[in-house]
Amino acid sequence: PALFLRPSSSLPLANLWNVLQEINYQYQQHYGHSSSTQSSFYCTLWFVGDSLSSDTSMAALCQLVSQYKYRITQCHSRPYGREGYGDGDREFCTREGLRDPSKDPGFAYFDLQRPYKHGDEEEDPAICPNVRIKFSGLTDGNLKVLPNEVRNEEYGLIIFNWGVICNQASGVMRYMERQLQPALKVLSSLQEDNGYLQYTFLWREHEPQHFLGGQGGLYETGDSSDQCGPPPNNTYNNFRNEVALDFLRSHELLGNQSHQIRGVVHLYDALKPMWGLHFPGDCTHYCYNPWRFELTWNGVYTAMKSA
Repeated sequence: PALFLRPSSSLPLANLWNVLQEINYQYQQHYGHSSSTQSSFYCTLWFVGDSLSSDTSMAALCQLVSQYKYRITQCHSRPYGREGYGDGDREFCTREGLRDPSKDPGFAYFDLQRPYKHGDEEEDPAICPNVRIKFSGLTDGNLKVLPNEVRNEEYGLIIFNWGVICNQASGVMRYMERQLQPALKVLSSLQEDNGYLQYTFLWREHEPQHFLGGQGGLYETGDSSDQCGPPPNNTYNNFRNEVALDFLRSHELLGNQSHQIRGVVHLYDALKPMWGLHFPGDCTHYCYNPWRFELTWNGVYTAMKSA
């Protein structure tokens, strides 16, 4: 239970609602306060990457429903990772009649609507009454699959992440060169065609691993330990995030142009002590602890404000 109690000494962090407020504000700055689409556009969070990005997308979905009282109006889930991962929400989508095959993009995709109130507070009904949560891998097909009329009703973020499955720096470099950089060119071209003009691109650090048998917390082949913990002397090996950030800088992919990453979501260092949030035997993925994800929302908000 203590894992679900925020430490009393914690500094205030921006939350998911603050992220939605900022998306809504930037939308108004881009299109104007009197835009006729204000009430119909989707504040969009699109997570692009591996299973850790999938976890983040599901955390956003759960928090919108449980804390902010949004209701799901359309959903297309996809099992991802281990056997059974994602089966529950797939069954829910079908059972509740929320799956429209004609709108199935081929990856995880959820539409939500919000009433005027959530919890005991009354919120401005004009702020993100519609939200879209998406998760996909990074391929040209995934990024272009939605037709223009669907893309153009969205405004928000595409948050890229990769690296935790790479055991060598060359693997990170290969991904950045062969996947991310070409994808950013595709997105830039689509922006010029007014397809992705409304998106801000962010890069999210991957979370630290806590394998006791690996160097710096990393997994090593053959590690049979079912317990997670801090590495010796609390010395972590963060080479993947370092390689990715160096690549973004050296290839001038950080900036405010249409083909660039606008900001980096930093969370690796803050999660180093959080080895107790792993399930025994899996020292990569974390439990769905709400305070863990506030680090992500705070990082997203900070990156948006500094862009």
